Amino acid sequence: MPPLGPLHLGAAARERGHGVRFLDLALLVRRGELPCDDTLIAACAELLLAQEPDVLGLGAMISSMPAALHLAAEVAARRPELPIILGGQGPETVEEAIVARYPAIAAVAVGEAESSFVEWLDALDGDGNLLARSAACDAPGLVVRRDGRPHRTPPRAPAATLDALPPPAWDLAESPRAYAAAAGGGEALFPMDLGRGCTYACSFCTTPVFWGRTARQLSPQRAADAFDRLAQLDGLDCVYVTHDLFTFDRQRVLDICAEKLRRGNTLPWECRTRLDLVDGELLSAMRAAGCRRILYGVESDAPAVLARMNKGGRSASLDVRAALAEAARAGMASILGLMCGVPGEQPEEVEANLQLAAEAAVLDGVSLSLHWWNVTPGNGRAAEAAAADGSGLLLLPGTHADLVRGHDLPAGHVHPAQAALIAADPEVFAAFRVFAPRPTTPLALALLTRNAHLLLEVLPRTLRLLAARRGLSLRALLDEALAQWHAEGGADWAEAHLMQRPAAVAAGVRLAEQHAATRGEPEVAALAHYERALHETADARLLRLPVDPLPLVAAIDAGRLPAADRAASGPPTAAAILFVRQGERVRALALSAFMADVYEQPDDARVVAAWPTASRQQLAQARALLAAALLGHPTRQRTPAG
Repeated sequence: MPPLGPLHLGAAARERGHGVRFLDLALLVRRGELPCDDTLIAACAELLLAQEPDVLGLGAMISSMPAALHLAAEVAARRPELPIILGGQGPETVEEAIVARYPAIAAVAVGEAESSFVEWLDALDGDGNLLARSAACDAPGLVVRRDGRPHRTPPRAPAATLDALPPPAWDLAESPRAYAAAAGGGEALFPMDLGRGCTYACSFCTTPVFWGRTARQLSPQRAADAFDRLAQLDGLDCVYVTHDLFTFDRQRVLDICAEKLRRGNTLPWECRTRLDLVDGELLSAMRAAGCRRILYGVESDAPAVLARMNKGGRSASLDVRAALAEAARAGMASILGLMCGVPGEQPEEVEANLQLAAEAAVLDGVSLSLHWWNVTPGNGRAAEAAAADGSGLLLLPGTHADLVRGHDLPAGHVHPAQAALIAADPEVFAAFRVFAPRPTTPLALALLTRNAHLLLEVLPRTLRLLAARRGLSLRALLDEALAQWHAEGGADWAEAHLMQRPAAVAAGVRLAEQHAATRGEPEVAALAHYERALHETADARLLRLPVDPLPLVAAIDAGRLPAADRAASGPPTAAAILFVRQGERVRALALSAFMADVYEQPDDARVVAAWPTASRQQLAQARALLAAALLGHPTRQRTPAG
C-alpha cells in the first residue's frame, strides 16, 4: 500500500499553492526499479535529486529510520544546501536527538503534520538560503536546527476536526492495480484515514503520543466521500481503515455505515479496534456496509499482564471467546491480536495466551496475530523493563521485535552504514534492541511470535490434544516443533526465524505422526490430517482416514480433551470426509463408503460393479446430493443407504 502520510501532506501543500512530487521508494524496490543491495541508498539519492527539488520530505516508520537517515546523509553529501524534513512515526519522541546528531536533517515534524509542514514550506518560500529560513521558522509542531542545535517550536494541537483537512492526493500515487502487480498479483488493498488517535494509554503503544491522547473521526458524509473517491481508483479490491480505535464512537460508525449503504457504495473494507468496543448490532451494521474483517488488539488473556501494560477499559473482564463467537455469528471475520514478551510476564501467562489462540482459531473466520513486545522510544518502558528484569536490552543482529521487521534490504542483510547507526545510537534506535523476560530468551521469543500463529491457525485442536496426551504445556510443544524446524535449517530462510506456512503445517503434522507411531494413538495423526485438509482445501477434496477424527473434533470444540483410552470407545473406524470450500469457509462432510466411491468414480458402471446392491436410483440420488454439497446448497435429504 502507499503511505498515507505523504499523500495527506502533498494534498495540504498543493492546497497552499506549493508544487509536489511523490516517490514511493519501497514500491520501486519491490518492482525491481531500484537495486536491492548495498547500492540502494545511493541510487535512491540520485533518483530524488533528479527531480530537482527545492526541499525534500522523508517519511519514516520505525523500521525505516536507519535507511531514512542514511538516505538523508547521501542526499546532503550531494546537495548540502537542500533542506530535508523528516516525519512519521519513526522520529516520534526523539526529534531533538535526531536534529542534534544527524546534520543532514534540517527539521523534524512532531506528530500530526499537515499544518506544520505547510507552514514550514511557507517559511522557506522565496529566494535566499533555504536552510537559514528553516532554522528561523517558528511554526508550531517542529524541531528545527538553529545555530547548530535543536530548537523545539511551540507545540501544535491536533486538528479540531478532520473534515477541515484535505483528502489524500491519490493522484500523486500509482494505482492500486500497480501496487498489486508489484506485490506479485492478488488483491489490491489501499489505506483509508477515517479517524486518528486513541483515548487509551497502553504502555506498549505510541499512538497516543503521536496523535495526542484524543480520538477523532471524519463526519459520516466525509467518510462516505472517501469511500466513493477510493472506489474510483483503478483495480482497488479492498480498503484498510487505518484508525487504531475505529469504533470508539459507536453512533458515528453506525452513521458512516448507513451513509455508505445509502450511496450504494459496495467497496469492501477492513478496520481495527478493541474487542470491548463492538457488539452484535454494530458488527451486523458494519458487515452490511461491506466490512469483512476486524483486527482486535486483545494482547493478553492474563488480567495481570493487562494491568501491567495499562490496558484500560473492560479488557480485563471481557470474555474474549464469547465476543469472538458473537462476531462469527454476525458474519464478521476477526484477527485476534496477542502479545508475548511483556515486561514481568510469567510462563503461565504466555501459556494462557497460546491456549486462547488455539481455542479461538476453531471459530469461523478467526485468524491469529502474535506479536513480540517492542521497545520503542515513545513507550517509556524500555529502561524500566531492563532494570526490573535484569536481563537487559540486547542488540542481536538478525533478531528483532515486530516494529523493525523488514528493515534489512536485501532480506537478512543490513548496510554497514545503517548497522553502524543502529549500534552507535541506542536512544534513536531503541526499537532495534530486544527484551525477553526471564526465563525465556530473545531467540525463543522470536521463533514463537513469528511462527506459533501459523501452527495454531491450522492445527489448533491437534496441538492442544497432542500437548495434553504428552503432558506438556502448549508453549513447550510449540518450542519443540520450532526448535526442530530451526535445527533442520529453518534459520537459512531469507528472513531469519520466519517459517513459511507449509513448513509450519508440516512441522505440526510431523509431531502428530511421530506421537501416533510411538504412543499407538493413530487418532492424533488422523486429527492432524483432518485439520490440514480443512485449511488447505482450495475447492473440494476427499480425504480417507483409517481413524475417524470427527468425535475428537466434537469433543475438543465442546471443551473436552479426550484421554488416550480407546478401550472405552471401541476399535477405530475408518472415515471418508469431503471438504468443500464455500467462500472463505470450508465445510467438512462425513461420507459413507458408498458416497465416497461415488464422489471419486465418475463412471456409473464401475460404481454399480463395486456396489451391486445399490440401485440406479440410489446412485442418481447420491450424485445429486454431492452436487448440491459442492454448490453449497444444503439439503434435508438423507444420505443414500450403503
